[in-house]
Amino acid sequence: MRLPTFPTTRDENWKYTDLSVLASKPFVFTQNKIITFRNNTQSGIAISALSIQPKDNLDVFEGLNQNFNTENYLITISQNIIEPLEIIYHATDSHWAQPRIKIIVENNIKAKIIEIFESNISSIVNTVIEIDVNSGARLDYYKIQTENLNSFHIGRTHIYLHEKSHVQTFTLSKGSLLARSDINIIFKGEQASCDLYGLSYSKSRQHLDHHTVIDHAVGHCKSNEFYRSILEDKSRVVFNGKVIVREGASQTEASQANHNILLSSDAEIDTKPELEIYHDDVKCTHGATIGQLDEESLFYLRSRGLDEETSRNILIHAFGNKVLQCISDEAMRERLCQY
Repeated sequence: MRLPTFPTTRDENWKYTDLSVLASKPFVFTQNKIITFRNNTQSGIAISALSIQPKDNLDVFEGLNQNFNTENYLITISQNIIEPLEIIYHATDSHWAQPRIKIIVENNIKAKIIEIFESNISSIVNTVIEIDVNSGARLDYYKIQTENLNSFHIGRTHIYLHEKSHVQTFTLSKGSLLARSDINIIFKGEQASCDLYGLSYSKSRQHLDHHTVIDHAVGHCKSNEFYRSILEDKSRVVFNGKVIVREGASQTEASQANHNILLSSDAEIDTKPELEIYHDDVKCTHGATIGQLDEESLFYLRSRGLDEETSRNILIHAFGNKVLQCISDEAMRERLCQY
């Protein structure tokens, strides 16, 4: 099959991510299902086949997923669920897997969803997930990406927040040779809110790219975003966080922070916080930092009898733990620490 035309670094949305290695891979689609579910037999969870509605003006990866979809599901959550619904993606061959999922969280429902991406081989996964969080509903959404270090991952998450709804997301990225994770939040109703958290750990020659867009299309909504990255060796991390405040979106509150630690002089971070504000009467802040381990803190730990490796590990753990402590679910915090 003829290869699609992939974006290049001349495209603003891919300025820091070179896809030439992915483009060189054979363009063959897997015949295998890669998704399994856990905790899906709880009352109030219905899973069926998804009827994909064609959309125009998609970028190349969402277009591929729409036109050459390899697996799809519609999930409706109509009752509060106690155990998180786990969606496990496990590729079993090196061909393109293109799963698509749509989730509907009904009015006033509380739910937790965990997406886990794993593989033992050099896989290629191009996935799209759409989530409707309806009026008054609350969703905790976690994405854990630990695929094989020779794998490629393209992941799109679209979340639509309706009146008085709330979503908390957490993205953990430490797998794949090249990974691009997009989270797009669109406020559809007033008095809704979101908290986006993320932690990435890169090593060797990994390239981990995070793009987020929070679209305040209506007023009286709040968004908070906090991402951190730890980089080793010759790895590279990209963070591009955009907040859009539309005309008429009064009393919007939006905050964004991105902090990064380089553990090697060969590692590279590209951070690009963005604000597009088309309305007055808003409160918006953003900031980004790039640095190394604090030498004074390292010296203090060494002076207390700890060796250099232990001292460094303590400081690295403390840096990452700042994000983990934002998670309200203690059991989930402990689980994420295992990765």
